[in-house]
Amino acid sequence: MKEFSVSNKLKNFENKCLILFFVAVVIIAFFFPPSADDLGWATSQGLNLLENKFEDYNGRYLGNIFAIIFARNPVLLPFIKSITLTSLLKLIQVFSSNKSKEFLLLSSLFLIIPTPLFIQSFVWTAGFSNYCFSILIIMLGLYIVLNNNKLSKFGFFLKYIFIVMLSISGQLFMETFSIFLIVLSVFLNVISIIKNKKIDIFYLTYMISCFIGSIIMFSNSVYLKIYNGENTYQSLSVNHKSLLSTLWKCVENLLSTVSLNFIFTCFPTIVFILIYSVLLYKLKGIERKENKYIFKYFTLLTVVSILILLLAALVTKKANMLKMLAGLILLYIILFCSIVVREFKNKNAKNKTLIYLVIIILQCLPLVVVSPIGPRCFSGTYIVSILIAKEFWDEYSLFKKNTQNFSQLKIAKILLAFLLAINLFCYSQVYMANNRKIEYIRSEIKNGNYTIELNHTSFRFMVYALDVEYKNSKFLQRFCEYYQLPTNIEIIYK
Repeated sequence: MKEFSVSNKLKNFENKCLILFFVAVVIIAFFFPPSADDLGWATSQGLNLLENKFEDYNGRYLGNIFAIIFARNPVLLPFIKSITLTSLLKLIQVFSSNKSKEFLLLSSLFLIIPTPLFIQSFVWTAGFSNYCFSILIIMLGLYIVLNNNKLSKFGFFLKYIFIVMLSISGQLFMETFSIFLIVLSVFLNVISIIKNKKIDIFYLTYMISCFIGSIIMFSNSVYLKIYNGENTYQSLSVNHKSLLSTLWKCVENLLSTVSLNFIFTCFPTIVFILIYSVLLYKLKGIERKENKYIFKYFTLLTVVSILILLLAALVTKKANMLKMLAGLILLYIILFCSIVVREFKNKNAKNKTLIYLVIIILQCLPLVVVSPIGPRCFSGTYIVSILIAKEFWDEYSLFKKNTQNFSQLKIAKILLAFLLAINLFCYSQVYMANNRKIEYIRSEIKNGNYTIELNHTSFRFMVYALDVEYKNSKFLQRFCEYYQLPTNIEIIYK
């Protein structure tokens, strides 16, 4: 009876938290201004791409369609964004089997920290359509796949209809997500066959649907142009002339561009996981002999590698050599955390965490060979890193049963409230400054001035590509059409 009462209190707390989170995000999202190519999706340029079936543009068919729909519905958009982020918060709790009030608040905090990832995959509507919204669809699909046996009440055919729809649609947002889901679906089928000695029809349906979605995406002619180096925006970051040079370029990209972006994007969760790894290391140390040897020799190898890179940077005078230091440091952090995981008392938590690490690696590997990449490309890895943080939290809690949970809960509430207030203040300032900018442009045009000098928008770093100088470009055309301005103006920022 007591357990039921505790469970009921947790459920009530979670429901209240989700409702308050939803309301707060709606209010904040109301102040997000359109930026970058949001203006293109909201004007005739987006419709022209749709009429052309996005041919020679990309195969992100659903991402593009949702970008057009969302960018053209500014009143509904804050609600759509808040529903999506709140649903992701709920799914994080479900996937992590979270029963902690503190970690629910901490997960909320992780999701609304104004990092470059938050700015590019949530504030920016086009980024939201292709990244944040797609992750929700992918996670829903995975939830159905992994809980197939528990969902029998929904009916046999309904489950199959849902998984086919979610699997195919999940492939039509991001190329790297599409590749990852193909690998994941194959992996799930292989594990199922090994474990059950037979083919699981539901898993097989999921895999076939993922392949169908990928075929639809990559049938777009733009990808052949990307491979041949004929696309002006996307390209392969490696050449396919020499195997040795290609492999070296992959290593270089992994240790520099990919690692730097990963650190930059997942900084909050990396710091959290590292702190808890150190705390667990101090509490328990390393008991297993093989882990001690791995840690000892890899530490030595990392130090030697860093010295070699520094020497190579001095000799070659290439800045990229110094950037590769980020990759080595990241690899060392991952190894240290992995060794701590191998010392976990909870075997289930240990296995889950190691699987999450493999998932992150699988999500990052496609980014080694494509260009350009940015923080938004790591939105999936960030969600998985929150799940990893939960396992470290639980393991540490086993050793700190006497910790004052009340004080932790109070601190978590204060931090979350403070962060929400900061976001609200900054984005309301951006919103008002952007409105003043448009009003000023209109007044200058009315006075016959078509070359307009502007001050940069307050807190513009909180929005992706907000202040762009418009000089006879497609951006100017989008800007003028969206705000109904004459196209013969020139905008210059002081």
